[in-house]
Amino acid sequence: LVTFNYRLGPLGFLSTEDDVIPGNYGLKDQVTALRWIRSNIEAFGGHADNISIVGYSAGSASVQLHYLSPMSRGLFKNGIGHSGSALNPWVLAEDSAKKAQLIATTVGCPTTSST
Repeated sequence: LVTFNYRLGPLGFLSTEDDVIPGNYGLKDQVTALRWIRSNIEAFGGHADNISIVGYSAGSASVQLHYLSPMSRGLFKNGIGHSGSALNPWVLAEDSAKKAQLIATTVGCPTTSST
């Protein structure tokens, strides 16, 4: 069994809807971890061609999104999602740039540009 952490909340999923902060860092962290696991699992007695991913709640949505993402292709064989769905309303961020601006204002950062 291999587990890993990834960025959550604004650090993982904040987006200014441009190239400065495109978002989805949490999923990109997961892809990085899956690449590492695939490259190194045999040193721990595992099999690179038999990796299963499991997630609960938001993690379940991540599992489903990995099935759809070209970045994740070939990194795992099976996926199990418990009590969550990529179809939940909170999965797709609406008005991300406005939310990023609100967070920046709340913590005292400038909001005139995302650069």
